[in-house]
Amino acid sequence: MSLRTLACFLIACLVSGCALLPEGREAAATRVAGEVYATQTAEAPTPTATFTDTPVPTATPIPPTPTPYIVAGADGVNVRAGPATTYERLGYLDPGTQAPLTGREGDWWQIAYKDAPAWVYGPLVTPYNIETTTPTP
Repeated sequence: MSLRTLACFLIACLVSGCALLPEGREAAATRVAGEVYATQTAEAPTPTATFTDTPVPTATPIPPTPTPYIVAGADGVNVRAGPATTYERLGYLDPGTQAPLTGREGDWWQIAYKDAPAWVYGPLVTPYNIETTTPTP
């Protein structure tokens, strides 16, 4: 309620002995030839909510998990059927050749070689993205 409206209300109440106005109504006092007349004005406007469109949230893409792999060292590396030199030699990876990592046992890395599990000796290769590789039981 504005100061002017409050003053008018108080003057009107004092002069006319009126009761309090209903909520949302305002009073006005008018002086005519020295006389003060109190009147109620129309209801005060009610604030109206304004609706706005809420943007639809978009999902944050999850970056792909890097695939673990090894790179054969400067001398290349033999590929074996198990994690020891006593296992059959299945092949050889030339220096710089990459192979997907699938596991680990001790100093040996398990790789995918010709679509089958195989093993290379760890000190002869460099592993990458190994935080996602789990040891082979």
